[in-house]
Amino acid sequence: MEETAADVEELGIIAPFLSHAGDGNFHAIVLVHPDDDHDLRRRQAVFNDRLVDRALAMGGTCTGEHGVGHGKIASLEKEHTAVTLDHMALLKKALDPRNILNPGKVVRSDRK
Repeated sequence: MEETAADVEELGIIAPFLSHAGDGNFHAIVLVHPDDDHDLRRRQAVFNDRLVDRALAMGGTCTGEHGVGHGKIASLEKEHTAVTLDHMALLKKALDPRNILNPGKVVRSDRK
């Protein structure tokens, strides 16, 4: 958490942490006013990339326990091979051929 706290300081963002007792998992809640400038959003993206890279380097995952959604699709490409992601897409298409269950989440809809 110290490295992530240093990123918050360096990037000048507001990101309080919430953690789980005993399992080593924490969440950084990045607070951004909807009217804020593009630079703040860029710093938020840099923060998120560093956080994901750090989790992967420690043997963790980009998803945590909350899943992927739209925000972590690109991070999955750091964590898994293209073949694995293609298999995920094939499973998604087999189970949801009309793409009505969370469309565009977890795997990109343009994959195989």
